[in-house]
Amino acid sequence: VYMTGSDLESQAGEATADIQEMLASGIGTNANVLIETLGTRQWWNYGIASDHTQRYRVSQGKLELVDDSLPQLDTTSPSTLADFISWGTSAYPADRYILLFWDHGAGPVYGFGYDEFQDEDSALTLDEMRQALASNPGVHFDIIGMDCCIMGSLETCVALQPYCDYMVLSEDFVPGIGMSYAGWMGQLEQNPGMGTVELGTAIVDDMIRDVEKDPENGDATLALVDESAVDELYASWVSFAYANENSLLASNYSQETQWRTRPGSTMGARGHSQDSWGGYDSWDGY
Repeated sequence: VYMTGSDLESQAGEATADIQEMLASGIGTNANVLIETLGTRQWWNYGIASDHTQRYRVSQGKLELVDDSLPQLDTTSPSTLADFISWGTSAYPADRYILLFWDHGAGPVYGFGYDEFQDEDSALTLDEMRQALASNPGVHFDIIGMDCCIMGSLETCVALQPYCDYMVLSEDFVPGIGMSYAGWMGQLEQNPGMGTVELGTAIVDDMIRDVEKDPENGDATLALVDESAVDELYASWVSFAYANENSLLASNYSQETQWRTRPGSTMGARGHSQDSWGGYDSWDGY
């Protein structure tokens, strides 16, 4: 879990809330959960350091510090992500791997990640994600998931297709509670050989179900994408676009997306926050 706490954590404790869900799952014997913590000026719980990056392992209800030797790393640098992947797969080799991105998302144009120690316009672009993944040859993920807003796009799926079998991501804003970790991680612990489609479906269903329990959470969208179908989808889109080029270019399909406030906070969901990326009340989504 590439967990960039950002203002989601410093102002609302969203990251530690999700860590608590991971601990509640009981995972840690048959499957390892590794968390890299970075990018926030204040962690709310578990004694996580804010002045430097740390690496933790979830171990049967406890958060175990396994690497305290790192400086304050830049979450928006591809080398930071690449090193985390290299370390995790080397220190804890496994039969299968899942990579989860946790933070703000700003879509395929602007990318992933707001780091409170970096320039507010700095982010990890799709090209930089590809660079980090490509620098770890031989590492292939069953699932790459994004617990962040508006990263569910054809561009994202095409860019990361060589490095995973499936993706779990949202084309819309993600409510503040984000993914729900206790249920599907508990299932993975009990059955580490469960099918990838079954696991991905559980990730989606758990989040939607938990969001719907409280109407104040707002709406939720999450999809499981089969990456083996992305090449055909891309080819179909290109054919459609060129066949309808005149009509497509004759209209402006930009859509103003209104701000959605997370319950209990002054920020919008896991997209741009009012206190980090620009302070806008609305922005042009595509």
